[in-house]
Amino acid sequence: MKICWDNLEDMKISIRGNLVRKGHIYIERESCGTCSKIYLTEKENPSNFCCHSCALKGKLFSQKHRKNLSIALTGRKLSAEHIRKMSEVTIGRICSEETRKKIGVGNKGKIISDKTREKMSDARKGYMPWCKGKNLSYEHRKKISKAHKGKKLSEEHKKNISAVTIGSGNPNWKGGISCEPYCDVWLDKEYKQSIKDRDGYKCLNPVCTKQHTLLHLHHINYNKKNCKPSNLITVCKSCNSKANYDRDWHKSWYQAIIKKRYGGK
Repeated sequence: MKICWDNLEDMKISIRGNLVRKGHIYIERESCGTCSKIYLTEKENPSNFCCHSCALKGKLFSQKHRKNLSIALTGRKLSAEHIRKMSEVTIGRICSEETRKKIGVGNKGKIISDKTREKMSDARKGYMPWCKGKNLSYEHRKKISKAHKGKKLSEEHKKNISAVTIGSGNPNWKGGISCEPYCDVWLDKEYKQSIKDRDGYKCLNPVCTKQHTLLHLHHINYNKKNCKPSNLITVCKSCNSKANYDRDWHKSWYQAIIKKRYGGK
């Protein structure tokens, strides 16, 4: 902690006029060696820095020293108050580009063991993701996009992502229904053409962004064996892809459109 004029609660003035704290006499120094601010230091054992943080700034520790620090801190449990204070200190802090690069270089090539990964996973259990339920602004999304632009993933990284998101690991997994066969009439090109003709050969989604001209037939209730005209709607490639998310909403949305246009027939 920095000893200065702002925290004099436990500082006393002796009969001789000295500043005394916890049995030590303190004197004022005009400039800290790091932050150049006024501070108080022990008279018998003066320091050139106002606090431990300033003393360590820019100091490079050897690998052996780092290992000793790591061993000393292993198993140490922080109190809830300590964690809260650490959180408050970092809220709103913006790292400079130089600091980010240093962090990136420091973490490059680090191999995290399976045991450490398990501990990290257990520690995060029950935590609410920072972005859950948040509507990010266009500017925010643009910044995220810009930050990821030009990033090249290694082949191994791509394989790992693929392995995690295949099958039941994918959040959109529906038990393998995409592999189920369509109804017999689905093979009839004329039948599918008649549905597109009915819909005026255009995407019937009123909020379509018009990004694609390629048209698809979408099964409104997501049952591929139900190929009745009332369960089919013409949409563009983009709207058809979007319908894979928030299925309940899209189902109600497209049912309402068909009902309004054709009376649900």
